[in-house]
Amino acid sequence: MGAAMLSAFYAAARPLNMWERSAYLCLFLFPIAGLMVRHWFSLFFVALTLVLPWRFLSRRSELEVVEKRLLMIFGLVFATSLLSAVANGAFEPFIDRLGIELRFLLFIPLYLLISRLRYGYTVFVWGLAASALVGFSQAMYAFFVHGEAVVGGVYNNQIFFTSVYAIVAVVLLDFAWEEKSSKVRRIVFYVCALLSASAVVMAGSRGGYVELLALLVLWGMVRLTRIQLTGYMGIIAITAIALYFGSDRIAQRVDDAYHDVAYYLSIEDKASHAGDLTNQGLRMEAMRTAFLIAADNPIFGVGKGSYHEAVAQYVEKGLVNPQMNHVGHPHNAYLEMFATKGVFGFTAFLLMLGYPISIFVRWITEGNDKAMPGLVLVAGYAIACLTESSPFIRGGFLAVFLISLAVFFAANRRLSPSDG
Repeated sequence: MGAAMLSAFYAAARPLNMWERSAYLCLFLFPIAGLMVRHWFSLFFVALTLVLPWRFLSRRSELEVVEKRLLMIFGLVFATSLLSAVANGAFEPFIDRLGIELRFLLFIPLYLLISRLRYGYTVFVWGLAASALVGFSQAMYAFFVHGEAVVGGVYNNQIFFTSVYAIVAVVLLDFAWEEKSSKVRRIVFYVCALLSASAVVMAGSRGGYVELLALLVLWGMVRLTRIQLTGYMGIIAITAIALYFGSDRIAQRVDDAYHDVAYYLSIEDKASHAGDLTNQGLRMEAMRTAFLIAADNPIFGVGKGSYHEAVAQYVEKGLVNPQMNHVGHPHNAYLEMFATKGVFGFTAFLLMLGYPISIFVRWITEGNDKAMPGLVLVAGYAIACLTESSPFIRGGFLAVFLISLAVFFAANRRLSPSDG
C-alpha cells in the first residue's frame, strides 16, 4: 500500500510547482490528519480555500453548466443565511456563526482549485485508504484497551466518527469494485473498506449502523446485477443478525433505542412530562420543538444561531418539555434549516443535496465509473441529517462534505460530455 501511494505521488508531483504540490499534499493529508488531530479538518480547509486557490485562478478553465449551477446553489445557501439574519435582526448570532456559514460560500474557490488538479481524485483516494487505518486503530484502542461504550475518535463524537467512516467504507468498497488495472490495489481497497466498516461497528453509534447499512444497500442496488444483489443482500442480513445476537453491546444499544422511542411515544403530555425523556426521547422532543418553531416562522425562520432563544420561549409557554433548554440542536438537519432559515433556506439546503445527487445518478447511467463515490457521499450526509443537525453546523463535519464533494464532482466532470 505504501509503495502504491508513493508511486501515485511521484507521478503527480514530477511536473508540478511548489503550490501545486502543496495542494496535492493537503488533499492527501486531509482525511488522515483531520481524523488524528482536532481542528485539522478546518486547518486544511482554510489552506484549500483561502491560501492555495489564488495561485491557480490565473489559469483559464471553462466551467460546465452543471458546475456553474452547483456553485450558484452554494452561494444561495449562504445568501439565505444572511437573508434570515436580516429579516430577524439576528446579526449578532449570525456573526458568531459566520465562520461556519462562510464555508458554503468558500466552496466556490475550493471547487475552482480542485477542478484544476489533474491528479486530485487519485491522491484523495489514497488519503481515504490511509484514513481507514487511522479510524480502525482508534476504534480498536478505545474499544479493546479502554473498553469505552462508544468510540468518538479525537473529537470525542461517535456520531461524527461513524458518519465519516460509514461513507469511507462504502466509497473504498466502490474503489475496489471498479479497480481494473491492479489486483493488489483491489485487495488494498477491500481491506481498507472492511477496516472502516469495522470501525463503525465498534463505535457503537446507532445512527452510524443505519447509515452504513443504507449505503451498502444503495451501493448494491446500483453496482450489482439482480442475481448478485440477492446474494449480497443475504450476506448483509446474515452479518447484521450475527452482530446483533453475537454482541451484547450492540444488542443493548439497539434495544435501548427501541425502548426509548416506545417510551416517548407512550407519553400523553410530552411538554409537561416531569420524568427523564431518555436519549432517543430527547431527540424526538427536539425534533417536535423544531417543527413547532418552523411552523410559526415559515418564511425566514428565527435566524441562524437564534435557535436556543426560540426554544426558551416555547418552554416558557409550556409548549415543549423544559429539558429542551439543555439540548443544543434539533437532531435533524432538515428541521434545523427550516426552523432557523425558513422556506428559502430549507429549499436551498434541499437543492444543495438534491442537485449533486441527480447529477451523480445521471453520470452513473452514462457509465462514469467515478460517479458512485459522489453519490455515496451526498446520500450518506442526507441520511445522517435525518437524526442529526451536526453535519452542517459543525466545522469539521462540513469541511469533509465540501472537500469530498469538490473532488468527486470535478473528477466526473472531466469524464462527462459538455453540458449545454
